[in-house]
Amino acid sequence: MTWDQVVDLYRHGFQIEPHTRTHANLGDISSEKAWEEVHGSRMDLEEKVSAAINLFAYPYGREHQTTEGNRELVKKAGFHRGCSCYGGINH
Repeated sequence: MTWDQVVDLYRHGFQIEPHTRTHANLGDISSEKAWEEVHGSRMDLEEKVSAAINLFAYPYGREHQTTEGNRELVKKAGFHRGCSCYGGINH
């Protein structure tokens, strides 16, 4: 998708949330690279849609595809919620 398409969807009421700049596996990269991916994706999207972005979607979404340190970076980047897909029942 182009940025124009992303902005158009957002303006038509679609919720658009980032999950890194390059769909990086947060279980395989250093904290420095993870910060660029996570924080950068938020800054990029906020700039394009001119709105606050508060939800992060973990790429790949499995528990082993991130680290505790990189989950902390998601919080540090200002996200209020993070979505994953560990599986199972959500009570």
